[in-house]
Amino acid sequence: MVQQAQCYLNQAIDAGLDVDGDFGRVTQSATRAFQSCAGIVVDGRIGAQTWSFLSFWANAPDAPFC
Repeated sequence: MVQQAQCYLNQAIDAGLDVDGDFGRVTQSATRAFQSCAGIVVDGRIGAQTWSFLSFWANAPDAPFC
C-alpha cells in the first residue's frame, strides 16, 4: 500500500517520491502537502479519507493538480 500511495502522490502533486515502500519523512511530508491542498485533515497519515481523496486525484483525468 505504501508504494501505491507514493505513486498516487507523485501523480497528484508531482511529489517526486522514490517508489520504495518506505513511509519515511519525505513521504509523510508529501502526504501532508496533499492533505493541505485537498482541504482535509493534515496529519501526515494515509487513513480512509486521505486514501479516498488521493486515489480520486491520481486517477481522475480532469482532477485539478495541487
